[in-house]
Amino acid sequence: MLFVRPRESEPPLDLPFRFAGCEETDPWHRALVAFLQEVRARTGSARTQEAYRCYLGAFFGRSAQGYPKHPASYSREDVHEFVHRKTWGSRGGGKEPSASTRNQRYSTISSFYRFAREFTTTGEDGRPTALFQRPLPTAGFRTSAPEIDYHALSEEELLAFFAAIPTTTVIGLRDRSLFLTYFWTARRAIEIASMRLGDIQKSIIVEGRQRRPGWVYHFRGKGRSAVEDVAELPGAAKAAIDTYLEASGRIRTICATDYVWVGTGKQTPLTPNAINWHIKGYARGAGLDPSRVSLHTFRHTAARMRYEAGEDIRSIQHLLRHKSLATTDRYLALLAGTADPGARLLEAKFGFLSRPDKQDFGEHIY
Repeated sequence: MLFVRPRESEPPLDLPFRFAGCEETDPWHRALVAFLQEVRARTGSARTQEAYRCYLGAFFGRSAQGYPKHPASYSREDVHEFVHRKTWGSRGGGKEPSASTRNQRYSTISSFYRFAREFTTTGEDGRPTALFQRPLPTAGFRTSAPEIDYHALSEEELLAFFAAIPTTTVIGLRDRSLFLTYFWTARRAIEIASMRLGDIQKSIIVEGRQRRPGWVYHFRGKGRSAVEDVAELPGAAKAAIDTYLEASGRIRTICATDYVWVGTGKQTPLTPNAINWHIKGYARGAGLDPSRVSLHTFRHTAARMRYEAGEDIRSIQHLLRHKSLATTDRYLALLAGTADPGARLLEAKFGFLSRPDKQDFGEHIY
């Protein structure tokens, strides 16, 4: 077998990862290990490193012809087959990969081959030589435009969702505090789920020229996990967290290094699958379409409701940690809708069409 996905979340990089006909001492194997180490060093994320490992394992495990080849022999046809290869879920049955998945697959393969071009080994003449010297098999490949899949809950839907979460059980209070924190902070899934108690600290909040006591939380953002960020933790989120910890009895023994949201009888953070399972269940209980509700839905909902309430777009940009204001503007336009001033210009002349019971159509027919 060319690639076996390890069970550990962060396996050692010296585990076997053999290519067809290659020994572990082969320079391609060494290049792969070095590439994955660089990914981890650049992103600071073990999950990103593991994702790269999985994509590369799947790519080199099977070519377009159905069997593995030496990495130097893979062609543009092999890349195309892999990028568009159907995905297989836990319930079986293949389905077409999304644009985002296709882009991730292509980006991973492209990054590795570019790395192989710069990775030098000792040549036959004893001098450093580039490992890969052929045209890149990813050259000329065009990425796909990602699907726009922004969903935000209305006020009524948001209230219905939280009404579906029981407040008489520890699990209910745990989930309520978790999802309220996502809504109040507008953070991404990974930025909250792994929060530890020590990440929450008392602080002085500066707002304009005013200073007030409050709470902040530390997190690591998307794509730059090695860099720690900090933001205010709204009082409503802190209150919900305290209520959960008190009800669970953990408030008396929890340490700064302990995770805030854990599974029953466990000390490990809730997994993304567990969180998603609970979200879908509460959505069904609230009479909502489960396919339209995810952790990211709370981020979308928070952004839209803040914007509709009058929060400045630059403030929302900072909240969402968007590098570009244009990204925030597009984000809000898709969530809140954009004005159609032309329609208002036509209403003065053709507005009568919407009120047939109050208008005489005779004079408007030519």
